[in-house]
Parts: sequence; structure tokens; C-alpha cells
Amino acid sequence: MEEVREAGAYTFEDLRGQVAAQLQEQRQYARILEELRAKTHIEIRN
Repeated sequence: MEEVREAGAYTFEDLRGQVAAQLQEQRQYARILEELRAKTHIEIRN
């Protein structure tokens, strides 16, 4: 644990690292899904 703070409002600077990490994770998931979609072939027969 780095530091303990009382509850309250946070500034963007306080959360910048967490926001950046979440955005990077979302981009990685989107990239993986796009690769899987490109490799997948679905044929529907009636």
C-alpha cells in the first residue's frame, strides 16, 4: 500500500493511472475479439 487517504472526491490526476490501464485493457480485448472474428467462419444452412 502506498498511502492511505480519507474518502472523498478524487481528481483526474489521482486516477490517471487507473484510467489509462483500463483503456489499455479495453483496447487489448477489442483487438483480441477482432482477431477472433477474422479467423471465425460461420455458415448458416436452412
